Order: sequence, then C-alpha cells, then structure tokens
Amino acid sequence: MKQIISFVLLVFAISFSYAQTTSWTGYLADQMCSEGLTESVERAASHTKECLVEDHCAKTGYGVIVDGKWYKFDKKGNELTAAMLNTTQKERGIKVTVTGTLKKNKINVTALTEAN
Repeated sequence: MKQIISFVLLVFAISFSYAQTTSWTGYLADQMCSEGLTESVERAASHTKECLVEDHCAKTGYGVIVDGKWYKFDKKGNELTAAMLNTTQKERGIKVTVTGTLKKNKINVTALTEAN
C-alpha cells in the first residue's frame, strides 16, 4: 500500500511539473519602457519600433503586454523579437502572438509572429 501511495504521489508531482503551452497576443515592449506602457492599451499601442531597437532599451530584454500586464521573454523570445523587428514594416504598436510556457512572469517562447 505504501508503494502505491508513493507511486500516485510521484505521478501527481510529475503531472504538475510540466507547464502547459499557451498563446498570448499583445503589444511588444522592452523591459525599460514596460511599466509606463501597462497603464492602457493606447499607451502600449503607441510604443515605437525606434524605441524597441535602441541599444539601451533592447539590452533590458523584450516582452509582451497583455491585459495591462507585461510578461518577460526568455533568451529565445528576445532573439525572435530582434529578428522580427528587423523585418517588420510597422513603426509603432507592434502586436505579436507569442506561444510558449509561462513560468512565474517569464514566457519560455517557442514561437513569435506578428499579429494584426
């Protein structure tokens, strides 16, 4: 009986250790500017590509603002964002769909695409 209970507890613990893949759609922001942009959708939509690519902003890392909250990207998310910023034609209000797993307030990004 003790072995069965141990096995059940192990299976239960393993099932909760795997994070569920989710998608979020929101506006890109760098960490430096993120706090001021979470106040409203209009502020987030006004953030410019020029700011996002500035060295001092880009070095702080990227994330996405969804429903007034900023979620930080992992290293892969930062790399995908930098590549996307090199090709986007938008100059402000860059909206993206991010797919990945959320751990605390950081998204481990598996995919990032520009959204309408």
